[in-house]
Amino acid sequence: MKVLCTADWHIGNLAHGRVDSDGRNSRYLEARYLLKQIVDIAEQEEVDLLLMAGDIFHSNRPTTDEQLIFLDFLYALEEKHIPSRFIIGNHDYNSQLGKSDSLAIFRKIKNLKFTKIYKDPDNEVFGQVCFIYLPYGSSYVVSDLPDHSKAVLVIHDHFQGAKLGSELFELKKPGQELLPKQFPVDFIVAGHFHRHQIISNDPLCFYTGSIHKVDFNERDDDKVVVILDTETGNIKPVSLDCLELVQVDLVYPKISFDDDELELLKDKIVKVRVFVSEKDAHNYDENLIKKQLKEAGVHKIAQIQFDIDRKISRRNEEITFDIDLLTNFKRFMASKDYGSIHSRVMVEGERIIDQVKKGIA
Repeated sequence: MKVLCTADWHIGNLAHGRVDSDGRNSRYLEARYLLKQIVDIAEQEEVDLLLMAGDIFHSNRPTTDEQLIFLDFLYALEEKHIPSRFIIGNHDYNSQLGKSDSLAIFRKIKNLKFTKIYKDPDNEVFGQVCFIYLPYGSSYVVSDLPDHSKAVLVIHDHFQGAKLGSELFELKKPGQELLPKQFPVDFIVAGHFHRHQIISNDPLCFYTGSIHKVDFNERDDDKVVVILDTETGNIKPVSLDCLELVQVDLVYPKISFDDDELELLKDKIVKVRVFVSEKDAHNYDENLIKKQLKEAGVHKIAQIQFDIDRKISRRNEEITFDIDLLTNFKRFMASKDYGSIHSRVMVEGERIIDQVKKGIA
């Protein structure tokens, strides 16, 4: 059978989004667009099942807008009679006793005929394939499973060897990570870490990765859903059209962008890093950089960061308290190089010292 695998949507993560004309963060519009792509891919690939391996929402208290985005997705799948299964991830989970997780309300909806959402461990059989659901926060226990020829584990957790993006706070202590071989299954569909990656081939264990980019560590990642063929054991990543994050470096003497560069930044979320020495930093106009990017039609300016190379400053031993201020100033300036503004600093310094002397007199 063909299974569409996805995870880590994080609906409600608004990082680097802009406020659109309707007052909502543009990341909401992107989330709707991405989930529509997933429905279209499921239909085009004629999948038998859609699996979502946790972290539907970014918070275990999603807003009404966030809940509606997910509900519209479920109804779109229902209309096309595409079965779907979801497990809760750590962002959906609520560890406080008596508190509801982010998916609790959706488990109460009665007219979702093709949808199941799992908070606790469970299993079911499609054809000859057994699917084992292990939501975040639950323990794996080998139980009596129905007859099946192959088994797929759907889990939200940390497997040893996983490459991380921005999720360092999700790390388990060394030795506590899961090993694929500890599970007696043929396939493991994992959520939790945001880079699509294969962890092992026996059993085939992979992370689908997240569906959009929210951190500049992810800027070069390809965001995908994965089509798993349980008969052949093959997987096929299918790329998603998401907002791109781009980092651009300006290294002195380059102080602004060319037209060709600006064209490539259109509709992107852009971070600019400026690498410059202390004496040349005055040549950069941050407002000009912002103006260029806005006129180019970037989606959002995430940050303009200056990395200034500051030389170690050592005290000039020729400068002492028993020497007059003007002489000390000239000796100080002789030990510095302020480039094209050096002469102007000298003139202004002498003028200020002269005014101070006259004020003292």
